[in-house]
Amino acid sequence: MHDSIEIKQTIRPGDWGTSLDLSSAFHHLIIQAESQPYLAFEFQNNHYTNRAMSFGSKHSPIYFTTAMEPIMQQIRMKNKIQIINFIDDILLLHKNQEYLKNMTQKEIDKLKYFGFTINTVMNKTEPKQTVIFLGYEWNLINAIVKTKPKKRLLLQHDLCIMRRRIKTGTEITVKQTAKLIGNQTIQDHNFKKFHSS
Repeated sequence: MHDSIEIKQTIRPGDWGTSLDLSSAFHHLIIQAESQPYLAFEFQNNHYTNRAMSFGSKHSPIYFTTAMEPIMQQIRMKNKIQIINFIDDILLLHKNQEYLKNMTQKEIDKLKYFGFTINTVMNKTEPKQTVIFLGYEWNLINAIVKTKPKKRLLLQHDLCIMRRRIKTGTEITVKQTAKLIGNQTIQDHNFKKFHSS
């Protein structure tokens, strides 16, 4: 799975970007008949089973990413654009705005050919130099990544809670600390240092 570190290493200052979002992505993975009983559930005395991968399984992202990788490799081999995918979100990058616009439409057509439904509301098919991807605002002109204002407020809130716990001597778990550190590491991070000019 690709992450924000890989994005920072892939983006070149001055790139243009578009982003695509696949609708109901996990439902494209059909579960083999012999495995379906393991995904069964009961509701109001009726038994049901999923025939496609459900969204709620902790393994769904891993299975989906594994299934998507051959498709994404085929698309990458035939293009001169940078493509980063994270589960059902896809970021396309190129130096030439018009070329990227044309290639974005071709990628949409290819994904539809493979049976995927594209979320037209979430897609940003017009190339821009500031794109929202994985919940962050990626400024491609001067290579700066910021969290969206709402995420920044949530982080500030989490920091205040942590500070209060420390002051009052309340027990803090390793998991709480790790979550806070993970959320903080990307904050307003300048990623020019990841590129050798």
